[in-house]
Amino acid sequence: MSEETKTQQLETQATEQVNQATEQVEQAGEQSKEQVEEAAENVSKAATEAKDNAADKVDDAKKSVEDAKKESKDEAATTEKKSFLKKLVAKFKSFTSGVSK
Repeated sequence: MSEETKTQQLETQATEQVNQATEQVEQAGEQSKEQVEEAAENVSKAATEAKDNAADKVDDAKKSVEDAKKESKDEAATTEKKSFLKKLVAKFKSFTSGVSK
């Protein structure tokens, strides 16, 4: 085999190896890109879920505050009614004791 043929074979082998290495690098880059995209999607999903959970907790807290306000108003109304009834009973007792004398 002549020197020129050996050189051509070596050049061909070198070119093939470079092409294979280039292809492997491109595949690795594509895999990395896919992994980064997947990780970004996972982070986005987690952020959305956290935001939704926070919104739910805020809604629950608002409802609890509204329920507490309503309960407080109901208690105040009940106390006011009891006070009114006590006064009414006292007046009635006063009236009936005055009538029976």
